[in-house]
Amino acid sequence: YTTLFRSRKSIRRDIGRSCGKVRLYGNIGQLYSIAGDYSAALQYCWRGLEFLESSPLIPNHSKYMSKFFAVLGDNAYGLEQYQAAIEYYEQSLEIFRKREDDHLVADASLALVNEGTAYLELGQHKKVLSGLEELDELIPKLPEAQKDDIQILRGNLRAQLYIDEGNLEQAEYELETAKELLNTDDVEYSETIHQYYPLT
Repeated sequence: YTTLFRSRKSIRRDIGRSCGKVRLYGNIGQLYSIAGDYSAALQYCWRGLEFLESSPLIPNHSKYMSKFFAVLGDNAYGLEQYQAAIEYYEQSLEIFRKREDDHLVADASLALVNEGTAYLELGQHKKVLSGLEELDELIPKLPEAQKDDIQILRGNLRAQLYIDEGNLEQAEYELETAKELLNTDDVEYSETIHQYYPLT
């Protein structure tokens, strides 16, 4: 019995250390991304993903995988590698689509917005519209504190799409709607969505 207890305790300790390591890779990658060093950020994200792939027993494994792929997409976008960014966002979204996990709805929503922005850079308007349709289905499932942030980002993406198509009147409407939401928005959820562990 004593040996079994120690074994379980040892396993819990190892899992705790593994979680800490994953969060550390994520946070360091995020800090490099904020500083604009996207290449360094990509390296840490890849290290985090490799560690996750070798450690399938880590709690919230799918959520971490989804986040890492989304951050890889963000950094590829920062390097103007739009097709690569889209592929990373799709990998993040595939994890959500397979699981339909409510804890991943916010991550999936932001990935759809960012993927749409990458498609817009490539002039693939039909893909942007398809992503917006999927986003419209997710927004009602978001908690209220996160919903307005995603709606603001959705409005901005729609406005950019309308501008590209020369529909300035509709673009102005989308921006005004987003502005109204922004004026009443208290929590800037989209700025902290990829934080893996409290830094303070």
